[in-house]
Amino acid sequence: MQHVAVAIGEELDQQNFLLEELDEDVANTSTRMQAAQQKLRRVLQDRGSWKFLCLMFGLLVILIFLIGLLWRL
Repeated sequence: MQHVAVAIGEELDQQNFLLEELDEDVANTSTRMQAAQQKLRRVLQDRGSWKFLCLMFGLLVILIFLIGLLWRL
């Protein structure tokens, strides 16, 4: 009976350790998600700015270039 109790205690310690690691991972992911959401909010707010327009123009040029390359193949 004592061996079973020791085994259960060890299993609980392992599960507790895994839960603590999971909690840390979830907290880190949550922090990163919040940062990404803030960046996205800034981009959406700056849609009218010249930076956004330059970025969109640059991406359009790259897209046209890639389509041209694929067209030749």
